Parts: sequence; structure tokens; C-alpha cells
Amino acid sequence: MSSTSFSALAHDAQRYIHHLYGGETPEGESVSIELAHALVHPHNRRLMQVWCISVGDPVWIQWTLWVHWPVEVVTVGVPILLSPDACWPHCVNPVSIDAVNSEGVALACFNRLDIAHDRPDGVKSGLLHSRWPAHSFGAITAWAWGLQRCADALERLYESPLGVVGHSRGGKASLLAGALDPRFVCVVPHNSGTGGAASMHVMGAHAEQLSDLCTRFPHWLGPRAGHPDVQEEIQALDGVAMLAAMRDRTLCVLQASDDGWANPEGTRYRMDQLRPYWITAPDRLQLLERTGGHAMQLVDWTRAARALVHGSPAAPCLRAGY
Repeated sequence: MSSTSFSALAHDAQRYIHHLYGGETPEGESVSIELAHALVHPHNRRLMQVWCISVGDPVWIQWTLWVHWPVEVVTVGVPILLSPDACWPHCVNPVSIDAVNSEGVALACFNRLDIAHDRPDGVKSGLLHSRWPAHSFGAITAWAWGLQRCADALERLYESPLGVVGHSRGGKASLLAGALDPRFVCVVPHNSGTGGAASMHVMGAHAEQLSDLCTRFPHWLGPRAGHPDVQEEIQALDGVAMLAAMRDRTLCVLQASDDGWANPEGTRYRMDQLRPYWITAPDRLQLLERTGGHAMQLVDWTRAARALVHGSPAAPCLRAGY
């Protein structure tokens, strides 16, 4: 594919992000990190670190980042899988942490609601929106921003390959973060549906429509995403260019074949659209399906960790202390 084609892809990706998600956030914010707590679990000798991430000078936002290591000391080169879904205990919990750690991968997680709220009434709120009230980005962009600021902190602390994983709406945010930030060598959306890994050109009988997003979750999106002319362009672009931005990395799409709302038919179609972009490394584009519904399951965490290991050639070595 020519450089002109790549330029056209970048242009299409930017249009899609602008129209659907409301564009990107401002750049240039300083990030600092401070260790708040560390604990070696007595039953499995695994290390948990609790970090406080601060942004701005002066600081205007802070949140907690938990990092769960598969060993009792911090190691150089151990892959780190980052999730924004610590707000959902049915998603990130001791079982999911053990599943990731058992694959030799650290799991880092934070509560994305500390960045932008997810209110039932669909009103945009939270510190990121308060910081930049004139900007049009929605919560998905805000959560992707949080993932990128966590990457700022993690790359400063550790010499580790970074992957990003997200469930459902967190999967949409993880895809956007992966498209915008090449530091994520592996991107794993789980049941991310419309506005995520599923195409809008093929819709199953019960699939989430773009109009559903605009009606039920307008705060996730840009302010004009519900306008008919804008929706027409969003559907024409269909997110292919945004996902193709990850063509030099691993994109592992996790999907429940019986999760009609997340549009498994559209997800399979999307993967077929993307295969030409991964033609030189087809094993880095993966669609892994299961049955069992929408919720993230143990097998999904295991597959996410293995995808990161597969896409991370660095071998771990010990670093003294933490």
C-alpha cells in the first residue's frame, strides 16, 4: 500500500474520530506518578502496587492505578495489560487478575469514571469535560485519554510492552486509544459492538444501531453524531481506517457469538475488511469467539494476556526492589 494510501487512511480516521467521538483532547499536559502502597499477597507471592497519577501543573486531576504483578518483585520486560474497567467489579476482579498473572502478564487497571462520568441521563460530566468545556469530545475520547496518560506513567516506570484491553464501552475506548497511540503494541476490545470493532454495514437482527448510541448514550459521542448527515458519513467511513491504523501491531478482537447486541455478524465482516492491512503479519490480526453472552469471562482475560505475550518479543529480567 502506497504512502498516499496511508495518508488517505489517516485522513479518514481523523474524520471518523471527529464525527463519531467528537474529536481528540488537547495535548501537552504533564503527568506525574507517586507510589501510594505496595503489598505482596501472602497466598501467591504476587505483588500489587497502588499508584497515584496526577496530571497538570498545577495538578487538576488525579486517579488511582493498580498494577498487579505475576511475581513478588517488579521485573523488566514483563508485559503489562492495561484496563480502564476497574469501575466494574464483575469485569476486573481477583479471578480476572489471576487469569492474566497466570500467563506471566501484569494487569494494570483504573476507574475510567474518575476521568469522565457515565451518567444514566446522558449528560456529559466529570473533570475532563470541566477542564475543557469548549471542546466537543465525548466520554469515549476522555476514557481513551486516561488510557494514554496511564501509558505515560507506565512507560516512565517500567521497560515493559503495553497492551490495552476493554470490555463493551471500555472496548470502544480501548480501540480509540490503540488507534491514537502506537505505544500499545496489542489492542484487545471485548464485545465492543457499534462504535467499536463491529461494522455498521452488516447488522444482525438485534445489533446495537448507531441511532441507539446517539439516543441512549449521547455523552459517549460528539455533539453532532446524531445529526442525519453526520450519521451518514460515520456509516460510510465505518471505522475501517481507524482500526487499520494498528496494522503494524496486534489487534485481537474478542467476541461472544451469541451476543447479538454487540453484532457478531458485523464484527466478522469487519475482520474480513481488515485482513488486507495485516497481509504481512496475518497472525497479528485475531478474532477469537466463544459463547456465553456479553460479560467478560475468564477465557477472555486469558486470551487477552496471551495476545499481548504473542505480540511482545521482550524477555523479562529482574529489577531490584520496587
